[in-house]
Amino acid sequence: MLSTAKPATPAAPEGYPAPPAYPAQPPAPQGYPAPPAGSAAVPPGFRYGAPAPLPGAEQRTNTVAIVAIVLGFVFPIGGIIAGSVALAQVKRTGEKGRGLAIGGIVAGAVVLVLSILAGIALFVLFTLSAASSSSAGSPLDPFLPPSQDDVFALPVGTCLDELSTTYITSDNVLDCAQPHNFEVFGSSLIADGVFPGAAALENQAFDKCDAAFADYVGIPYTDSALDYSYLAPSAETWAQGDREIVCLIFDPEAEQTTGSLAASKR
Repeated sequence: MLSTAKPATPAAPEGYPAPPAYPAQPPAPQGYPAPPAGSAAVPPGFRYGAPAPLPGAEQRTNTVAIVAIVLGFVFPIGGIIAGSVALAQVKRTGEKGRGLAIGGIVAGAVVLVLSILAGIALFVLFTLSAASSSSAGSPLDPFLPPSQDDVFALPVGTCLDELSTTYITSDNVLDCAQPHNFEVFGSSLIADGVFPGAAALENQAFDKCDAAFADYVGIPYTDSALDYSYLAPSAETWAQGDREIVCLIFDPEAEQTTGSLAASKR
C-alpha cells in the first residue's frame, strides 16, 4: 500500500548544509478553497491586474462614466474627455460604467459634429442674405421722386420685368426688345399736400390711366384685349416726396411680351 504522508526532509550528507524545510501550506482566505498541496505561498498584497470582486459583492459604477454620458449631450468636448478618462479608470479598477463611458464619447462626437454643421449652415445663410441685401437696389435709386417741374422718374415707354414689391428700381428696367412683363404707358404727378389716402389715389389712377390708354395703344381700353395696372405713392413713399402715378400695360393672355405695345391697337 502506498503511503500519502509527506516524506520527511532527508538528512544532509556530512559536510553539506541542511536543505530548507518544506514551506507550510498557506491558510485559505475565508470563502475561498484551499490552494492545492505543494503550491507556493502568495506573498501578502501581491495581485495580478485588477482585484477580483468578492462573491456576491455589488460592483460600483464609475462616477466619471456617469458624468461623461451627461456631458456628451450638454458639453460635447467635455463628454469626449470624461469618457476617455472613465475608460482608463474602469480598466484599472474593474468598476462598472464602460458602456456609459463609450456612450459619452459617442454622444459628444455626434453632438459636436451636428453643432459644427449647424454653424456652417447659419454662416452660409447669413452670407447669402447679406449678399442679396447688398445687391438689391434701393427703392428710390435711381428713380428719385420728381418735383412738379421735373421730368417723370419713369418715362413713358419704359419696359419692366415682374415687380415683386411696390417699388421700382433700376434692376426692374429692361430693353423692350427683350421679353418683359410691363410697359409704362402713362405717368402723372399728384398735387402736393397731405397724403390723400389709398382710396383717393386709386380713383385718380383709374382716371389718368384710362385717359392715357387710348392715346398709347390706339384704341379705347374697353375695346382692347390688353389690361393695365398702376403704381401709386404709399404713405411711406409720400413722406419721401413721391407724387407720381405710373400706369403699366400688360397682356393678360401672355406672361411676357416682346417689343413695345405702343400703337399696337390690340
